[in-house]
Amino acid sequence: MAEGSFTADTNTSWFRVNSDSGVRVSAKGTYGGGTITLQQYFPESEQTFSMLDETQTAITFSANFDDFFNLRDGDVFRLSLSGATSPTIYWFIGGAAEPL
Repeated sequence: MAEGSFTADTNTSWFRVNSDSGVRVSAKGTYGGGTITLQQYFPESEQTFSMLDETQTAITFSANFDDFFNLRDGDVFRLSLSGATSPTIYWFIGGAAEPL
């Protein structure tokens, strides 16, 4: 479990999933016009990509959310906030994920 807050455009730390049971991610607060994007890191290519849903659309949020994601053991991900003006957002990551 990890939690923190955004008060400006920034990223969380990277988190590694350590089971196949999935991860709960939530955020609430004032977004200031910003958007949170779930990003995944691929160490073999050293590249970061927006995570996609089943319709191949980037997973983004511009309002409070509380969702469960079926990430696999070994996946590396983070939350990224961009486009915000004076945000105050509290985020939470639950399940089998640990900061790198």
